[in-house]
Amino acid sequence: MLEKKNVLHYVTKTLMPALLLVAVVVVSMLPVGCRSSVDGVEFLQGDFSVPELDNILVCDPYSLSLSFTKPVQVNAACVSEKDEEEESTVTGKNQVPVSSALDEDGYTVNFKMEEKTRIGQKYVLDAELEDESGNTLTVQVEFKGFNDRIPSLVMSELRMKKKSNKSGPEFVEFYALSSGNTSGLILVSGANGTENCYEFPAMEVKAGECIVVHLRNDCEGSVDETGTNLALATAPDCTRSARDLFAKRGDKDKRFLGIGSDVIYLQNANTHQVYDALLVIDKKKNPERIPDALLESAALIEQSGLWLDSAGNPSCTLESAVDGSTIDKDAHSLNRKVKSLKADSHPAKASMWYEVSKTKEQSPGISY
Repeated sequence: MLEKKNVLHYVTKTLMPALLLVAVVVVSMLPVGCRSSVDGVEFLQGDFSVPELDNILVCDPYSLSLSFTKPVQVNAACVSEKDEEEESTVTGKNQVPVSSALDEDGYTVNFKMEEKTRIGQKYVLDAELEDESGNTLTVQVEFKGFNDRIPSLVMSELRMKKKSNKSGPEFVEFYALSSGNTSGLILVSGANGTENCYEFPAMEVKAGECIVVHLRNDCEGSVDETGTNLALATAPDCTRSARDLFAKRGDKDKRFLGIGSDVIYLQNANTHQVYDALLVIDKKKNPERIPDALLESAALIEQSGLWLDSAGNPSCTLESAVDGSTIDKDAHSLNRKVKSLKADSHPAKASMWYEVSKTKEQSPGISY
């Protein structure tokens, strides 16, 4: 009985007044009439999302274009050279005067440099931008000086699978139909995407030169030959008659090229122009259509007009592809006769490629 009295005393003297006080506070916050409504609440209005960088395009030796997801205006911008030996970007070094102009829609900013950028030199653009709502965005974009001397390179041989004894990694061989500088060129495997591409170094090549891109660098003697000495590289498949280059990939990295099926192409990273391409499909594993993973890159090559069907029309279909059902065997390669091609026009088709099944018949570094 005593315990009951204590509980009653607690409820009437302590708990009830506290609950009454809370109720008074809540009621005082409601609109007049105590209606269950949001009429009395004010919500902040406006767009609080920040513009995002959507695309970067190096247009020419003087111009750089940045596209955004929202209209923007430029508050400040500067372009500086980047020291090749430094890991991080350094602004304020050898600054290049730059001006900016907006496209009519406001989504794209065109930056114009007063000085011509040097081929292969790394630059950094620092810019502060603002959208129509006053949201600001600071961007730092690294780019290379535009290359207006792209050589005409064509693929002449490739091995899609490294030898089982690891003495010969995958490679793609190129033949130079004209002279120029390779800065800005990338080798892309549709099976692995542009994010895993091989980027050529800035180097001068002459017409008639053979360039072999070895797709691993885990062998002794894997030295890039970017200068005039073509005897530096001593890794497997290297010769003194060709310029050897090595992708920064070890033995534990996944394959660079697809397994019997791929869309392999040479592209300008700045302008996105495609210069040469190869469509190879394992038709035993894919008897009806090109694998879905390669459709996007196949469409890109068909649009470029470089890959032709048997009738000479731009086409990237299963019928127009090289059959790769046996190319993935150990030590097989695909070869193409290229010396008769012209620098200004070199379309490709399946009939130009033939399979080499014996190691001794492969010739990385020697084009025909």
